[in-house]
Amino acid sequence: GKLVVQAFLELDNVQRSIGIELSPTRYQAAVMAWDTIRHEYNNYLLSSDRGRRLVLLQGDLLEYDWITDATHVYVASLCFSNAMMHELSQKLTTSGHGRLQCLATLKQLPGLDYSRMEYVEMTWTRPNGCPVYFYDFSKNGS
Repeated sequence: GKLVVQAFLELDNVQRSIGIELSPTRYQAAVMAWDTIRHEYNNYLLSSDRGRRLVLLQGDLLEYDWITDATHVYVASLCFSNAMMHELSQKLTTSGHGRLQCLATLKQLPGLDYSRMEYVEMTWTRPNGCPVYFYDFSKNGS
């Protein structure tokens, strides 16, 4: 939920930020953190609202229709099985890409070519970073 909240707070052009968390405990932690932020920064959030919203969901991202409207997606797939990564690839290839421009994952998607890979610092990888694979869908890139 941290990236979802950070994108919502720091990027004014983000109209809707949606986080889907599989783990019920991590979902509850995200909801509590967002409630704290909303309470502490209510005046700031109200003044910059302009119809923006943040949505936190608990469930399986493979069961939600996020492809239709999402433009940028990050999938923290470090613990995903090969079968889950294959299912995610299938969802992208069979459902079309909708408005999707960029997808970033922590594991490579089978059958899709990533446009670039960068090492990004994560809390568990300092200072070396973790490989993040970026897939460009902006011009039917993948």
